[in-house]
Amino acid sequence: MGKSKSIEDQQRQNQEFQNYIQEIQQTLDEKARKHREEFLGKVKEYYGGEYGSIIRIGAAEKYDFRQLDEVTLKNLQDVIQGAVDAIFPGSGQEQSLDEKAKEAIATVADFRGMAAAVATNLIMGAMNILAASSEITFNYSIKSESICPGLTLHVLVANDSYRDQRWFHNSEIVESYIRYELLFSYSQVQTEMDIRYFNYQLAAIGKLEEAVNVLKSKYAEALIDPDISDEKLESMEKRINMAETQVDKSREEVRKAISAHNVKRMKDMGGAPSFSSRRRDRIAAYIQSAGGTAHE
Repeated sequence: MGKSKSIEDQQRQNQEFQNYIQEIQQTLDEKARKHREEFLGKVKEYYGGEYGSIIRIGAAEKYDFRQLDEVTLKNLQDVIQGAVDAIFPGSGQEQSLDEKAKEAIATVADFRGMAAAVATNLIMGAMNILAASSEITFNYSIKSESICPGLTLHVLVANDSYRDQRWFHNSEIVESYIRYELLFSYSQVQTEMDIRYFNYQLAAIGKLEEAVNVLKSKYAEALIDPDISDEKLESMEKRINMAETQVDKSREEVRKAISAHNVKRMKDMGGAPSFSSRRRDRIAAYIQSAGGTAHE
């Protein structure tokens, strides 16, 4: 991930601030270290006896530093889209993958957009972006999510916030540590390449909407609370807006993935459609009703 421009600028200009950033990174690293073994254990548990046959697409550790009001959806999307572009064929960056990994990724290339949307949702949740409280204390989360058939993103995220009156008028600096494993399993492809899989993803998007509604309720309460600062209100409003945008984008990517899935099945069946036109209309209607109307 990285650092916001304001933090990068301050680091270049001030050695004392550079030392401070190194100090809080070390502090978070020490807090997160004890959860790494738990994370790797849960990844192995996820695959059970098939762990030995999985294909590792990517793995990395990242740190991100931002002022609280700079934690935005665009920042997240830039990071995640960069990772997706490095994985899926056609980006020109997939040359670093071995042949087995390239072959595995090629089987789910039509799900590129959906993978990015689902990964964004997962990391938004893990980074506590939609927490009803505007306060951030140390927390960690371990999550595993199939971002498209056969391809699973496993993440360990630890978040903490730091405040020092010397910097940014005592504004909070939010630091996130992310350890991720992106793994592919051929045995999962067939079980997930089904309309039930899209139903599952739509249900997950529904949970994201529920979190947004809770945040909206807290925002309404905060508006009439004189002890809540304008800065915190603005932060909550940004989180609501970015989440609503992401919900709409996620539903659209699921719709596209369903269309790609249907075309592929038609080819596999020698041109016979896997869903009738009436069925496709019903699927479209379901997505519309599940998502409600588009946000203004």
